[in-house]
Amino acid sequence: MKDDISSAVDDFLSTDKGKKLAARRPELERLARGEDGRRLFAMLDMETMKKAAQGGDIRTLSALISSALKTEEGARIAQQIKDMTK
Repeated sequence: MKDDISSAVDDFLSTDKGKKLAARRPELERLARGEDGRRLFAMLDMETMKKAAQGGDIRTLSALISSALKTEEGARIAQQIKDMTK
């Protein structure tokens, strides 16, 4: 059974940018399950994100993600993912 982290990684890997990182899935999973990842997921309202994604509510998704990326944990994770694409 998939948990929220695995589902989030799957969702990301299905995007155009995510497809470039598909071969690095184990690294993404470790990043998501690491201390910063766990803290970031704890900050996110996954139910609201899921509903927004299913309903195509880009404005809500964007606001939630933007808010998360402004945290120290979010910024570090974003940088690590960016570094993986180099």
